[in-house]
Amino acid sequence: MNWGLEIITINGTIPTNVLVQLISLCSNLKRFELDGHTDCSASVMEALVQHCPQLNSMRWYHALFTLEALLTLSDSTLPVEEVVISPRIPDISTTYIPRCRHALSKVHSLNTYQLLGRHDSVTEFMSCFTELTSLTLYTYSDDVYISAIAQYLSLIHISEPTRQAE
Repeated sequence: MNWGLEIITINGTIPTNVLVQLISLCSNLKRFELDGHTDCSASVMEALVQHCPQLNSMRWYHALFTLEALLTLSDSTLPVEEVVISPRIPDISTTYIPRCRHALSKVHSLNTYQLLGRHDSVTEFMSCFTELTSLTLYTYSDDVYISAIAQYLSLIHISEPTRQAE
């Protein structure tokens, strides 16, 4: 059985096995958006890669996006034009940064909260975001990132940092 769905939007938490089963029925899927505390694990990304060859947009809000999922997406041939991973892109060791380049190049907007803890590799990490157009300064340690980031942007948005992001 195959559904003709082109868009899936999920607001809330969904068990990983149910999500994988749902994705496996949607070979016409072009856009996927999840706003909830559901993991984007390798199994979820593998289902998207295997069953959704037309997928061109994926948005993950408040989901734990794993490094394994990012690697699976980068290694795929999906025609993805937009990737949103919020609030945080997974930690990527410098060994894996080149392999993640394809998926990260489809991220158009970042906030510096997503960069926390990347002081040593921020220049190499930022070089992956070849289609980045905007950055929101979000933390009290943004000065560490500005020189490495500014060359990649056409827009910077400045918000008052929150206590949580310190």
